[in-house]
Amino acid sequence: LSKGQKLAYTLPIAINAVGRGGVFTFPQESWEGLDGVNRAMVVRMCCEHGVIAVTGECDEEGGNLRAEVITTENIQESTGAAGGDV
Repeated sequence: LSKGQKLAYTLPIAINAVGRGGVFTFPQESWEGLDGVNRAMVVRMCCEHGVIAVTGECDEEGGNLRAEVITTENIQESTGAAGGDV
């Protein structure tokens, strides 16, 4: 399995483990291994369960470090996936 596929299988376990209001992290490589549709699925599941997931991603410019909150409203901007229907 790819790192992205492993994340898809383990996400429900992580969400259940931390519960509503909980926070968990996952490896940057796992997030970067997901396509836009699967990134949208991760965001949707976290939002639906009131959970915060923290990861990293290299930007195209290779420069500044920043924090970005991805929600179901702005998922298209961040991943290229459809927003409202996620």
